[in-house]
Amino acid sequence: METYIPDARSSAIFRRFVNAETAADGARVEFWRRLPDLPSRPEDGHKGTFGTALIVGGSRGMSGAVALSGMTALVAGAGLTRLVVPDAIQDAVAQFQPEYTTIGAPSDASGRFSESALDVILEESRRATVVAVGPGLGRSDSLDRLVERLYLDIPCRAIFDADALNALASTKFFGVLPNCGQFPKAARVLTPHPGEFERIFGVKPQPIRYARELLTVVAAEEIGKRRQPLLYEDDQIERTVLLLKGRETILARSALRVPPKDGSEKRGVLWLESESDVNETGNSNLATGGSGDALTGVIAGLIAQGLDAWDGARLGVALHGLAAELRALLVPRGAVASDVARFLPCAMAVYDEIRKRTARME
Repeated sequence: METYIPDARSSAIFRRFVNAETAADGARVEFWRRLPDLPSRPEDGHKGTFGTALIVGGSRGMSGAVALSGMTALVAGAGLTRLVVPDAIQDAVAQFQPEYTTIGAPSDASGRFSESALDVILEESRRATVVAVGPGLGRSDSLDRLVERLYLDIPCRAIFDADALNALASTKFFGVLPNCGQFPKAARVLTPHPGEFERIFGVKPQPIRYARELLTVVAAEEIGKRRQPLLYEDDQIERTVLLLKGRETILARSALRVPPKDGSEKRGVLWLESESDVNETGNSNLATGGSGDALTGVIAGLIAQGLDAWDGARLGVALHGLAAELRALLVPRGAVASDVARFLPCAMAVYDEIRKRTARME
């Protein structure tokens, strides 16, 4: 896969885009201002400086999904990108992109992970900065059990997408109170589309933006109460980050927090803190198979470089949509999901310039 290198014509088009976005009356100026900066890239940095993204997924017939997530994690800036895939498809996945490495894990007769793949995945996750689970994973009872264990046992920040979400929905993972004090050790990012959201939470998202935002916040709060440990005063509020994908993707985060020791709260009372945001980038070029896999890779690549789960998710969604917008400025139709990876460098350059200009406007 080759990333897109702008020529004189497209560079001029992108400059006009930046000018329009940063005009005093620009419709999205406030949106750009509230997003985080891109991760820093020190001149003396090396591949270890920029973290390791581990992508877990793939199955026979869906090897492209996990490869696409790997491609976008690479382009987003992860120092190293590794893919754990069923050994039955390892050779096929390795051929998509030379810059990531692949690790084969035990597979079943259908070319999906077997439950015994758990040890390999957890061993690799201990060397990762962030793990993404789900692209092209497939469905089976053993995969449902595998995903549950990964949700609880992956030691670093982790993203759960696609069939990993379907696995959690199938086992009603978020519908029962936790037993034996089992909680994830770090932040979890869930990225359902409306159908996956309904399967997980039993509620169909409505088209009205306010209703979808409220529903996403409530769902994030429920996860915070049921499947996350308490946060203390010095912890960041990033234990649960939930995306409801679609036009104007909704993002929410929530966590239970112990109140400060200043006597302002009653003893034994806990805070439930939550926050939401709405993405404003993107277009119908993203309405194609594989766009969600590309988004997972973008978020993983940003978190690998040091962003927390909340900022990595917000910026990842924004850049994912911005890449689609820039591609449409040149050719409005015929987009495929891998175009996100092709145009992501342009999106990051445009975004960086927008951030610099909007900062000067304050």
